Amino acid sequence: MNVSPLIEASRRWAASRPAMEPDGHVVIICCPHDYEGGFSGVPPECMLLVDAIKLLGKDVCFVDWTDDRIDWTLRRQVVLPLLAWNYCESIERFTVFLHKLRKAEAEPQADLRAVEWILHKG
Repeated sequence: MNVSPLIEASRRWAASRPAMEPDGHVVIICCPHDYEGGFSGVPPECMLLVDAIKLLGKDVCFVDWTDDRIDWTLRRQVVLPLLAWNYCESIERFTVFLHKLRKAEAEPQADLRAVEWILHKG
C-alpha cells in the first residue's frame, strides 16, 4: 500500500496548525496490558498510522486507558483512542476518562467528544 500521498497530506495539515504539544508526543490509547512489548502486537493497519506519525517527527506511545497513575495534566497531548477495545466493559469509567482528557486539553477535542457521544449504542 502506497501511503506517500497520506503522509504528504499529513505534513501539510500539521504545518498549517499551531503546535498542539511542545514535546511532540502522540498517545494511542489501548486496553490494559496490550502492547506492553512495544509495537510488536500492534495491528498492521495501525502501524501504518504509527509510521506516518513518526515521519511527521512525532513520538508515539501506547497508554493503557485504565492506568489511573497517569497525570494527563502534565502537558497537552494529541490522544487517539484507537485500541481501547474493552471500553464497553466499563462505559462509565471510559466516559470519566474522556472527560479527564478533555479537561487536560488533550487534542483533538472534537474527536474526544464524538467518541463519548457514540459510546452508548442504545
